[in-house]
Formats: sequence, structure tokens, C-alpha cells
Amino acid sequence: MTRLVAAILTIFAFSASLHAEEAFPVGTFPAGIFHVANTAGFTQHNGIREDLAIDDGMGTAFIQVLDDGTLTVEINGARIRLFRVKDGLTALEWDASDTTLLHEIDIEALIREEGLTDIPVWGADVDWPGSDKVRLVLLPLGPTSVTGFLISHLQDTVVVRQMEFRKVFGPEGRPQVTVEEYAAVE
Repeated sequence: MTRLVAAILTIFAFSASLHAEEAFPVGTFPAGIFHVANTAGFTQHNGIREDLAIDDGMGTAFIQVLDDGTLTVEINGARIRLFRVKDGLTALEWDASDTTLLHEIDIEALIREEGLTDIPVWGADVDWPGSDKVRLVLLPLGPTSVTGFLISHLQDTVVVRQMEFRKVFGPEGRPQVTVEEYAAVE
């Protein structure tokens, strides 16, 4: 019995130290080249919600953190500048209930923050093909992953698309390359 308790305590201590090493500093943002996938979404018109079709295509994005704390995201030939959103996640307007989108409680758990205003969010209102204005927001989930949302409110229709950004390759210490340099290698 003593060995069992000792083994359990050893495993717990080891996993706790790994968990602490995995912690990603709040307020920082991963940079580099990412694969991007649309993972979920919905439209809501006159109170009726419908899931968007799953898009199994994969895009490429280049995220750069600028000296002033803003981000630039290069995706599909467009460069978008994102700013830190005041009030964090509370500033976003979307209702994820009854969907497969990340819910606020999921994001709190992934980022390891309690309190929606403390969750770091970067965003911008941008013109988007096929829509009028949309709000693009990104949230860092760790050193190699980012989640994002495209949120539009057009008259009586809401469209929300969730995106997942995953680091393409290499350790964090590897020098960063541009999207053009990456594309030349492919």
C-alpha cells in the first residue's frame, strides 16, 4: 500500500511539474507560420441557428508580433493588423450555446485564466470577401496554437466561424521565416 501511495504521489508531482512547464505566459502571443483550418461555425437568422458546413481545406497564415504589441496576420494574400482588445473575451459578441464552437468556459480552461476580462484577445474589424464587415479575433492557446473567430452581424443574421491555427514546424527557438520564404520551399 505504501508503494502504491508513493507511486501515485510521484506521478502527481511529475505531471504537475510538466503542467507548470507547459504554461504559456498570459499576454504573449505565438508567432510564425501556422496551418489554419475552419473547425466549426453557424449562421443565425431570425432566431434560427444552422451549423455551417465543415471546411476541410487547410490554409497558411503568418503571424508576427510587432514592437507595439499589435499583430499582423498574413492570410490568403491579405495582411491584417490586429490590436489588443480592451476587456478581453467579454468584448466579443457570440453565443456558442448548442454548438461545437469553443465556449467561454472552454477558453478559460485552455488559457488557464479565470475571468473573461483577463483572457487576452487581439482583433480588428475588417472587410471580408463575401461579407460586409467582420470582426476577426485571435486568442493564444499556447506557444504553438491559436484559436480565432470571424464574427459578423448583418441586419438580422449572425455568422460565426471558428478557426484553429497550428504551428507548421520546428521548435520555438528556430528563426522565423516569411510566408513567401515558406511558399518558395513548398
